[in-house]
Amino acid sequence: MSDIAESIGSLAESAVLMMVGSLVGRSLGLVAETLIARELGPELFGGVALAYTIVMTSGNIILLGIHDGVTRLTSAETNSSDKLEFVLAGGITAALAGTIGMIFMGLFSEGLAQIMNQRSLARYLLFIAPYLILFPLSKIIIATLRAEGRSVATVLSRAIAARLGGVGILVCLLFFGWTTGAAITYWLSVPTIIILAGGGFVIRSESIEIEDFSLPSKDSFSNLWQFSWPLALSSIVFLLLSQFDVLMIGYFLDASSVGNYRAIQPLRQAATVVLTSFSFLFLPLATRSYEQGEFSELNRLFTTITKWSVVITLPVILMFVFAADEVVSILFGPAYGNAALPLSILSGGLFLRALVGPNGDVVKAIGHTRFELYSGLSGVAVNFCLNILLIPAYGIAGAAVATVCGYAVYNLLELYLIYREIGISPFSIDILKPVIACTLVVWAFYSHIQVDSKIVSIIVVGVTSAGVTVVSLVATKSIEETDLLLVDRLESRLGRELKRTRQILYLGR
Repeated sequence: MSDIAESIGSLAESAVLMMVGSLVGRSLGLVAETLIARELGPELFGGVALAYTIVMTSGNIILLGIHDGVTRLTSAETNSSDKLEFVLAGGITAALAGTIGMIFMGLFSEGLAQIMNQRSLARYLLFIAPYLILFPLSKIIIATLRAEGRSVATVLSRAIAARLGGVGILVCLLFFGWTTGAAITYWLSVPTIIILAGGGFVIRSESIEIEDFSLPSKDSFSNLWQFSWPLALSSIVFLLLSQFDVLMIGYFLDASSVGNYRAIQPLRQAATVVLTSFSFLFLPLATRSYEQGEFSELNRLFTTITKWSVVITLPVILMFVFAADEVVSILFGPAYGNAALPLSILSGGLFLRALVGPNGDVVKAIGHTRFELYSGLSGVAVNFCLNILLIPAYGIAGAAVATVCGYAVYNLLELYLIYREIGISPFSIDILKPVIACTLVVWAFYSHIQVDSKIVSIIVVGVTSAGVTVVSLVATKSIEETDLLLVDRLESRLGRELKRTRQILYLGR
């Protein structure tokens, strides 16, 4: 019990830090995207956002998994000069790949504009092209901080400084009348600030001494490339799974449709923000449990993380599903009304990703990364085919359905592998009971209560969802002994007893 208690406690502490940082960063990002969407309008925003999506996708592809290689190889070294060699090798490779990417973007921008039937696309691609250098370099900086286990520095650089600085620059430019230029400058400023802020933390690092600077050896480049390139395939597959919808809408529909759909992309991430926070530390703990043959401990970690990811995420998802019209209208304005239905579909459908828990990390922990690639390819194939069938017939709502189905295939295949190999799954009756109860109550409540004010409607749905979720946990007796370990760890960190919290949780056992 002590091992599982320590593991769950460590996960909780890591998750809180990463979740707070992630929520702050994503919230600031949502503010920026909302300002851009409202100022530009669906058609102009759609054209610029399509260009950004193409460049961002290209930037991830040309990175070729080098950032993962930097994290893995740097963390394995104890010598400062060897660490610095891998960091520099990663930075040089990223900069070179980005430069080549910029050249190709300049050569093929007109062709891409013709394929997408968006005449202004070529100009936007050229303006955003420096992202192809800035983004890979920012990923190398974050990879270096991650290798050192510096989660605070990572959060400060990526989630706080970059987003705050970016929003500040955006607001200033919008104030002086810039619109399209403000959006492009914002997107370029985020990786730039990450490089500056994160680079400052790296320079001051005790384990990587800049005084040891020397050009990386040929072996450093070779080892980095050999480790990284197999990871690039998986990265590209999952990138396509998340970005295919926007690209296909740009091909089949007009810029206004792209703008409506692209505006809600930050909101759909609500389904996984909590799960991602837990995943920061879950993989090493899951790997340890598997290597030691402690499948029961792995199963408890799996189900506990899944349960609390679902519980914390559920109120937000229900708000986006039942009050999508109000959310879209308040955030983006009436011009984006067509985005409400896709938001409901994406929020409800992608909630499956929270329900299946950190299944991708479990697949990695048990050493079946090749199967993860195959399941990802299956999801991409389904996504691609359904986009071709559904977008011409149903517009951006069809793209949302295709995306949900692609992720469903990917996640369900991974769950099948996990159950086949070690006989565990993230599902338990204690997860499903509060989900079903809360969904039914909120649906009945929202269907029978009419509120004229959109803001009040959102507040009512949000508060009701959160309250019913807590009550349903207790009423359906969905609290387990493992859940109480989180309270134990929290009490030890706070230095005080949480009697009222413990009493409420005991009622749900």
